[in-house]
Amino acid sequence: MESKNDILVSVCSITYNQAPYIRQCIDGILMQKTNFKYEVIIHDDCSTDGTTEIIREYAEKYPDLIVPIFQSVNQYQNGNRSIMATFVYPKARGKYIAICEGDDYWTDPLKLQKQVDFLEEHPDYGMCYTKTYKLYNNKITGVWGDEDCSFYGLLNYKIIPTLSRVERRSVYDRYIAEIKPQTHNWLMGDFPALLFYSLESKIHMINEVTGVYRVLDSSASHSKDMNKLIRFYDSADDIRIFFLNKYIKNDQERANLLKQIKKNGIQYKISLYVQHNDFEKARGLYHEANIYLERTKRMEYGIAVCSPILFSIYRKVKKIKTLFASN
Repeated sequence: MESKNDILVSVCSITYNQAPYIRQCIDGILMQKTNFKYEVIIHDDCSTDGTTEIIREYAEKYPDLIVPIFQSVNQYQNGNRSIMATFVYPKARGKYIAICEGDDYWTDPLKLQKQVDFLEEHPDYGMCYTKTYKLYNNKITGVWGDEDCSFYGLLNYKIIPTLSRVERRSVYDRYIAEIKPQTHNWLMGDFPALLFYSLESKIHMINEVTGVYRVLDSSASHSKDMNKLIRFYDSADDIRIFFLNKYIKNDQERANLLKQIKKNGIQYKISLYVQHNDFEKARGLYHEANIYLERTKRMEYGIAVCSPILFSIYRKVKKIKTLFASN
């Protein structure tokens, strides 16, 4: 197995202020047992908490393996939402790309070998992924990753964990050329790439857990800031709509999918307003857009937003149901 410069896999990582986690991330990559060469490209976006120094330490210890990229100013805060596409992928030399962001880590030393073996044997597949554990407050809270990795599954919130992916560089090159993610103001880099892979190639899941996804309250997708979560969700819907308009040619099918996206968005936001005890926003959105909801949800939310008292009761019932579900 050989590719340009004898590097078969480029492991790509982006990090910012992740000093408590970055060693575990790098160690999980370095423990990989493979019969091929791989490189590790780590992009640090001008961290201020010691992350930069840790990466530099590893790069000096493993100069033939680790390729560091250090920024002098924070690129994400300057508006660059495509750090991987802009800075990391252009340096990758491998036939395959693997990803592990700085707060996640791999647990299976044969992860890369298993996935590359599959992709080498199945040239019609553009991506291979696995399941991962979810870690919150230092406790494993479940297994992450869905089996439905189709375009329609991904549109409807099915998950391919980013840290579990190994993908063909050739498909990603087509993604960059066709979608031009750097020209969009999307708040996430992985979702549009996943949609593109699902359209351009087959995707395979190895039903094993090979790593740990760390859930942090400071992340855009798990923030405790309701407005931040809504901006992140709206950006995901912008991506969904972009792909529908570009690739779904049947007008009726596209209209049905757009209606589904609208319904899901309304339900998500109302549930978020309930969670954050914002009666006025929940009521306002319900009266503005309840025609998009299914009958049962329209009735459920309709009762909840009749008055602040009913809204409070509804919140308590939801909490009780969530508590029983978790037990």
